[in-house]
Amino acid sequence: MASEWRPSTWGDEISLEYGKALRGYESEGRYRVYGSNGPIGWTTEPLAQGPGVILGRKGAYRGVEFSRDPFFVIDTAYFVVPKTDLDMRWLYYAIKHDKLGEVDDGSPVPSTTRAAVYMLDLLVPLQLSNAPSHMSSGHWTTRLH
Repeated sequence: MASEWRPSTWGDEISLEYGKALRGYESEGRYRVYGSNGPIGWTTEPLAQGPGVILGRKGAYRGVEFSRDPFFVIDTAYFVVPKTDLDMRWLYYAIKHDKLGEVDDGSPVPSTTRAAVYMLDLLVPLQLSNAPSHMSSGHWTTRLH
């Protein structure tokens, strides 16, 4: 099994990009808006192309979401940009599995910092088909948008 995986870190595999401030994201628009706790509304312009993974950055609950379509992320969350050719859906499940939404920097306001995530170890499948079936079968309870 060891030969089917390569050791890495999250910082070598992804970049966590900051969301942006947005006003008026209530009910109008074509693109889903995500915050730290998940979907919060709609807007007319996307910030990122889908598929994508959203990771909450601030607050007691920092969720992990997957979007098939273009989307917008406000400034309480990150969106994931792969540095390698990893499949976005695999990254979603790996982020959920490694509980990156629970990584805390120890500040008074619970928050996940990029530095804290980037230093964490990660095992990457040499071929996506070698990933455990539970990581690609939807075994974990998820909300895929």
